[in-house]
Amino acid sequence: MKKVFLVGVGGAGVSALAKYLNQDGYEILGSDEKRNENIDKLIDDYNLHFFPEHREENISEDIDFLIYSPAVPKGNPERKKARELGIREYSYPEYLGEISKEKFTVSIAGTNGKTTTTTMTAELLVEFGKDPTVVIGGVAKKFNSNFVSGKSDIFLVESCEYKGSFLHLHPNIIAITNITPDHLDHFGSFENYKKVFVNFLERAKGEQRVLICDFENENLKEVVEKARELNFKIIDYKKYEIEKLSLPGEYNRENARVALAVADYFALDLERAKKYLAEEFQGAGKRFDFLGEDKKGLKIYDDYAHNPEALEVLWGAIKEKFPRKKNILVFQPHLFSRTEDFFDDFVRTLISYDIVYLLPIYKAREKEEDFSIDSRKLFKALKDKNPNTFFCEDFSDCAEKIRGKNYGEDYVLFTGGAGEAEKVAKKLLK
Repeated sequence: MKKVFLVGVGGAGVSALAKYLNQDGYEILGSDEKRNENIDKLIDDYNLHFFPEHREENISEDIDFLIYSPAVPKGNPERKKARELGIREYSYPEYLGEISKEKFTVSIAGTNGKTTTTTMTAELLVEFGKDPTVVIGGVAKKFNSNFVSGKSDIFLVESCEYKGSFLHLHPNIIAITNITPDHLDHFGSFENYKKVFVNFLERAKGEQRVLICDFENENLKEVVEKARELNFKIIDYKKYEIEKLSLPGEYNRENARVALAVADYFALDLERAKKYLAEEFQGAGKRFDFLGEDKKGLKIYDDYAHNPEALEVLWGAIKEKFPRKKNILVFQPHLFSRTEDFFDDFVRTLISYDIVYLLPIYKAREKEEDFSIDSRKLFKALKDKNPNTFFCEDFSDCAEKIRGKNYGEDYVLFTGGAGEAEKVAKKLLK
């Protein structure tokens, strides 16, 4: 049996790729600094041989190739050892590109909404018997996985723009949910950020290349111009109306319109598709995700909202679903650079919430000492505008502070961010 080694195997994307490779006949080995639910599932269901540390001894000559997360540096000991042994390396985006060369690829891109839209599209294609292979950047509840194994030539993939990752893909259909400023730590400016989406169009393949987007959106103007220059078929997802949806919020209805546009391309029954999304769509983890209710009757949800726009639309969805309840947000900022770049926007958005608990910034790939920003600065700016703002030293401190309040059935609590804020929810629900 051929062997593949995955560095950063616990990540949302890399763990999905591990499942793909296993069902493709590979023995999978992998390492990560932290063991998580993704790794547990790979060990239990996909026979992953897991290494809890990055060490050169983990790499042997009989490994056919190595795949690494974009977050893993070139100096990683496993990557170095692989190069010494002449083992071929692929980044996660590069290997997705290899898969997409051979398949009819539907790429779901955009700043926000990618995971939900990919999940909606996946559920519809599976429901209608299209049997796609799917890679999602989150866990789809219907499949209890971030991966769906399919036998057709359709490859549906959530496509990340960070560091131009999606430029390795070879899509037939490109769907863009929206474009708003993000990842400025890498791109430097919003103009540069928009250009990577323009460049993505040049990766498209096939006789009839398709772009699905809101072509009246000013932020997509250059993308649409490029699509016309390259003779794309352009489909405006705004024309697909959907009144009812299992998830609240206009942004989720927009995500549904994108999914319906893809469904229409594959000639699916649109009325049946709309009914499915309204009544049966199960959604993705960390997307308006109901976690439970505590002893006082406080309903607790988790959401991925990690930038100002996502927090703003989440607030709108909460008000739509719970118009008579006070809302509580437990927010963990994600990245020092994002907090610094959008500081004023975070303040403007967060003061909309009735009550806010702020956690320390989730550093992810960054070093705290490289920045002058922290959550306390954000807390001070918010506290001046909303006295119901509280700073938490850690997850336990946050849970204790919340337990000390009289929040019951008249309130709803959301943990938000791309980090680990849901750990507060789990403590509250114990």
